[in-house]
Amino acid sequence: MHPSYEVLIADPSIEAIYNPLPKSHQCEWTLRALAGGKHVLVEKPFAANADEARQIESAATQTELVVMEVFHWRFHRQADRMLELVRSGAIGDIRHVRATVC
Repeated sequence: MHPSYEVLIADPSIEAIYNPLPKSHQCEWTLRALAGGKHVLVEKPFAANADEARQIESAATQTELVVMEVFHWRFHRQADRMLELVRSGAIGDIRHVRATVC
């Protein structure tokens, strides 16, 4: 356990962080984590506005680190199975998809 975000970011044994902070703090701490050499998984929405998104994108590009918005469904086994079924043709040609995520 780390006593502060600063100590967490400075820990050389940590390669990446998950940033679940409120929108009012996400940009600041994502930028600090990137400056500290950490990859960042940011809770959605990715940024509070376009300017913050540009700042984060610029910092990620400069540091060559990964910043990604949390998008859990894509890494779920059910998503892999869905893609497998579509690619194999097992469910026929896809004409329309409608989904709700909540």
